Amino acid sequence: MNTAPENVWGEVVNNIGNAGIIIESIRVLHECRDILATSIGHDITLQFTGNRGRPKILIGEEILREYCYNLRLTVPEMADSFGVSERTVHRRLQDQGMSVRDSYTSLPDEELDELLENLINKFPRCGYKKMTGLLRSEGFFLPKLKFKKE
Repeated sequence: MNTAPENVWGEVVNNIGNAGIIIESIRVLHECRDILATSIGHDITLQFTGNRGRPKILIGEEILREYCYNLRLTVPEMADSFGVSERTVHRRLQDQGMSVRDSYTSLPDEELDELLENLINKFPRCGYKKMTGLLRSEGFFLPKLKFKKE
């Protein structure tokens, strides 16, 4: 590298030009962050705490209630829809005092046995998926483990 004064001065001028580009890039990134913080869709916002690390992803109570209780989506389905991790959905449900388990139909084992027996008599060659659909069409939403035990 040539350390002649004119070459050093040229390097300084080039670096000042690069610094301007870097500063402008940082300004644009801050603007993008502010836009994202406002809303990223589905009533989801990012909360910048000023601490290190990623911002907290907040999901509105109404949309969680709609997806969990009315649409009866599973946590993985909600996570895919929101574009977040399953763990984030679990945390936000917990923050709001909600649980996917609350959306299941409370049914004593004897009644479930009777209901399944009637459906099996009507549809003897019915598999797990079809049986689940039949139960849902009747208004019964059961956890997979309870249904599979029967």
